[in-house]
Amino acid sequence: MKIFLSSAESTQNLYKVINEVQKDMNLLVSFFYLRKKGSAQVKKVLDLVLKKSGGSKIMLDSGAFTFLNEYKTARGLGGSWFQNKKLHKIDCTPQEYFEDYLRFLKKYAHYFDYIVELDVDFITGYRWVKERRKELIDLVGVEKVVPVFHPTIPNCYEEWELWCKKYSSSVLGIGGIAEGGINVDKLFLIALKNNVKVHGFAMTKQAFMFKYPWFSVDSSSWNTGQRFGQLFYFDVRNSKLSICRTSQLKENLEAFNYFSKTIFSKIVQYFKFSFREILSHNTYSYCFDICNIYAFLQYEKHITSLWEAKGIKYD
Repeated sequence: MKIFLSSAESTQNLYKVINEVQKDMNLLVSFFYLRKKGSAQVKKVLDLVLKKSGGSKIMLDSGAFTFLNEYKTARGLGGSWFQNKKLHKIDCTPQEYFEDYLRFLKKYAHYFDYIVELDVDFITGYRWVKERRKELIDLVGVEKVVPVFHPTIPNCYEEWELWCKKYSSSVLGIGGIAEGGINVDKLFLIALKNNVKVHGFAMTKQAFMFKYPWFSVDSSSWNTGQRFGQLFYFDVRNSKLSICRTSQLKENLEAFNYFSKTIFSKIVQYFKFSFREILSHNTYSYCFDICNIYAFLQYEKHITSLWEAKGIKYD
């Protein structure tokens, strides 16, 4: 199972990844945020992504979730799926946004292994999404395009079965699992019957990761270290990712020993600070994100080995 580290498109986040983490990893970047950058900055970001990914995979998200959320909010079309404190001004229609996406891909599609469709059927209808998907396939090839399942699609499970036959060379995505209303068991029964790879968008629930043989999932939780003081660590004994707030680390002996003896030992050597000094040194709080990346990589390796032991192995 691959874990794509999302929100990697900011230069600041990429420098964290590239300068400090000496391992290949799978990265996800969003067109929604890249589209407002100048050409020189976009190329700089994508060159950094390519440099770091090595033999791993890079996924381009269309930004449909963010676009749809803010489009709805700006036009009073219903409540947001999440409370977004800083809304970007949506100054275009879905069609205009998609045309920008195509122009972007004509320049940069070669950077990406997977390219996610613009799944905004909530406001455009599914027929529009299907037509835009065909345009994407014509441009970049069927093996790169990721169709995204939503329960709002008419006859959604029958449509999923058609995808499994028609797009079997690609990866199929499932979006909106956190909102509920999706029979994930049924989707995987159909996908496994057809030997199709499935990606879970924003799939951070560990129970789901152990229950279903995802080809890949993505998460932006790794960059909550600097923002919220959250540290992830791989709990070997319980076979899971655990979270400890930096403010509580000194009282959490197990987590403290884990960080001081493993991941943070490398960071301590780099900064010439003791582990306790780093905890109280705000200048270097971004090293918490680096620590989280290592934890996600360990977890990815562990859960992949568990599924391989069950006979589920992907290229």
